[in-house]
Amino acid sequence: MFDRLAETEASDQLAEVILGAYAGDEELRAVLAGEDARLPRPSDSVEVRENVYLDRVSVAGFRGIGPKATLHLQPQNGLTLVVGRNGSGKSSFAEAIELALTGDSQRWAERNSIFRDGWRNLHTSAPCEIDLIARLDGVAAPLRIRRSWSEDATEPGQAKISLPDIEALGWQQSMDTYRPFLTANDLGRLMSSRPSELFDAMAPLLAIEPVTDAETRLKNLR
Repeated sequence: MFDRLAETEASDQLAEVILGAYAGDEELRAVLAGEDARLPRPSDSVEVRENVYLDRVSVAGFRGIGPKATLHLQPQNGLTLVVGRNGSGKSSFAEAIELALTGDSQRWAERNSIFRDGWRNLHTSAPCEIDLIARLDGVAAPLRIRRSWSEDATEPGQAKISLPDIEALGWQQSMDTYRPFLTANDLGRLMSSRPSELFDAMAPLLAIEPVTDAETRLKNLR
């Protein structure tokens, strides 16, 4: 944004109005009133977080997975594809990882209650649990995220949780913006959706929302 303002040779006054609109309603009002405003600056530091990679996930008694099964991954940069026949457990692993990290699954929100109520596999005596191992750059010890349920648990939210401090790790905003996993159906539905739905889905990923919000604030000044 600062590069674009420099390229257009915008005046300091115009640049402050644009930055105020980007920062929020209160900041924009302060700029227009000639008051001090907390505006973003090029020198604002951004804390860099360590890269985190999935190492493996073990799942038992959850969705289409009965006895304990483990999916091993390569904890390194690159694109990971999980492929297999229908019913082999791909979506179950994806939902398990999302549930372990966020406490919910977006896929469930798009289905009826019968689908959601089937979160637990009733065809096995194995305890219901999700155990996820992650690796952080420069950290020798693995990071473990675990959710387990007692035999009488009837809701996903009744899990016993072993979870690191998400805020301290700097993951919260990323997990709110990006879903950890997308199934093949999710990707297909996203690409075949209407333009407005595609925009709504892609805007958070491309960080477009702050720009469109700023544009709306500036339009409201007219």
